Amino acid sequence: MKKFSFRLERVRAFRKLQMEQEKAKLEACFTRLREIEAAAAELDRQVAAASGAVRQPGSGGEHRPYESYRAHAGITRRSLAAQRAQALAAIATQQSNVLAARQRFEMLDKFRDRAKARWKAETDKEQEELAAELVGAK
Repeated sequence: MKKFSFRLERVRAFRKLQMEQEKAKLEACFTRLREIEAAAAELDRQVAAASGAVRQPGSGGEHRPYESYRAHAGITRRSLAAQRAQALAAIATQQSNVLAARQRFEMLDKFRDRAKARWKAETDKEQEELAAELVGAK
């Protein structure tokens, strides 16, 4: 009785590797999005802290530097918003890449399962025939 072997096993393994790589790229996209969102949250925290410092009594009423900082923060906020939009677009693209890679892998996995089922049926039939011959020989 011969051992089961799938002719396309190397292709299946390659497709599995591709799928795992695409998943890793997707995780990197999510990491980038979290970094951008953390930077935006930190910017908001800094702007709120600066606003609170300017409003405190005895701050000298120096609003010019604060207004300049607020303008700079607005530019940075818009830049972060644009980066977030790009990250979301990259995530959507990468999700479709992961889905396509998964489908290619699963297709070969189904072929392998069918081939294994055929092999098992043939092996079982061989075993039955061998058993019948042994019983007949007695």
